Amino acid sequence: MKDFTPYGIIIGFIIIIGLGIGENYYFKRVSKDMIDEVILIEEDIALGNIDSSIEGIERIIEKWRKDEKILEIMLNHQKVNKVSESLVEIESKLKNFLNSDNLSTNFAALKEYIKNIELDNNFTINNIL
Repeated sequence: MKDFTPYGIIIGFIIIIGLGIGENYYFKRVSKDMIDEVILIEEDIALGNIDSSIEGIERIIEKWRKDEKILEIMLNHQKVNKVSESLVEIESKLKNFLNSDNLSTNFAALKEYIKNIELDNNFTINNIL
């Protein structure tokens, strides 16, 4: 019987590299898509299109809920929760037409949380637990 240990190590190494590249691409795609949506919502607010901005934030929340489950496995739960909380807060303010000055601060914080997702893609066993 032949010893396949070197081949197993090489295949395992290739799989790990492939997963790392795929994970990095996924984080970048999620972050870019969300930030692009946030920018569109900010533009809608600046133009006074509150209904359109509410629809936009609802779209983001719907997309986020799909990605959130996967991101919770790969990222620190607190970072994922910050994005979720920020989205809910912005949605609430938009629906209640609360002061738009604070909204720009909320959007800035949301974009920063989203950027942190892209930067902090450290898969650990703590994220699964």
